[in-house]
Amino acid sequence: MAKAPGDTDLDYLAPFASNLLAEFRLLPLLTQFAIVILFVSGIFVHLFAYNVRTAHDAPSIFTTGGIFFTFTHLGYIDQQWLRTNFDKIFPRLFDDNFKCALEGLAYSPASKSIYSLLKEFSVVENALRFKTAGKYSREKMIERLCLAYLWAAEDLQSERFSLLFETSAPDDLLEATQFFWGIRGEKLSDDQIERIVSFWVRCISWSEEIDLVPDKLLSKLSVLTCYLKSISPRLERLLFAVAPYVHVNYNADNFIKELGRLVENSPDEVSAVLGKVLETYTPSYDFEDKLKNLLIKLMEKGKRADVILYAERLRNLPGMPEFYAQAIRG
Repeated sequence: MAKAPGDTDLDYLAPFASNLLAEFRLLPLLTQFAIVILFVSGIFVHLFAYNVRTAHDAPSIFTTGGIFFTFTHLGYIDQQWLRTNFDKIFPRLFDDNFKCALEGLAYSPASKSIYSLLKEFSVVENALRFKTAGKYSREKMIERLCLAYLWAAEDLQSERFSLLFETSAPDDLLEATQFFWGIRGEKLSDDQIERIVSFWVRCISWSEEIDLVPDKLLSKLSVLTCYLKSISPRLERLLFAVAPYVHVNYNADNFIKELGRLVENSPDEVSAVLGKVLETYTPSYDFEDKLKNLLIKLMEKGKRADVILYAERLRNLPGMPEFYAQAIRG
């Protein structure tokens, strides 16, 4: 439906509002109450936080466009209307409006259909270039990008992913790594796990290209060890790259736990990686005896010489002198 001259945004949305009201009346009372609270909250955000003037020289309903995405997964928004007005919902030429729409989008569920529109209308890359966007909305956009990557709707060479690697600041890559680690309990396909590992590889390559060592990122990448089942030469390179930094931000305990899981299939590689860890990490406490248990497993796998060396380095840990003496005796 074309917009008649002189029509306001509200006039233009009248048919949509009528259909929405009809659907609303069919909902259970509790659901109606929840939606009313959500809508009223959005209006207050609009009035008191983002009451800015737009290209129409008046506060626009599209300023609160992100609110509509809360209803999208319920099927309330006509898809043709959404596509026609997508660039108005995310008006990149008007920073305050664009920021507000991103904030609203951050609270909506992710879906392939919405991401397809975000990608088609360049909202993702515009959001990543938008330095004054809210921290939460940026985090959520990075999560959507990572999710699309796992859906095979993105690749590491895309313009959107390339933006994460454009600066020497690793904050966005930390967010992406956190997202991949956060879904470790989900049922991921082998292809999706390989995509996560490929992201890890790309991060290591990027870290070697910049001047300052991104120690926090390298430490965080170590948590992705949870996706490994054994250690090939390619994966050993990744573990060697992160091992000297796992003590940063307290990721060492988790990394040692994962090495304990991998020792069954890759004892030689695990022993070598542990040696790299201990070059920079001097623990004052062995939480839940993870280190000691790892050394015991390595002993059982025939790595006695390595174990003696590592136990000697860890002699200040409670119980380690006794374990060292036991390892010496064989």
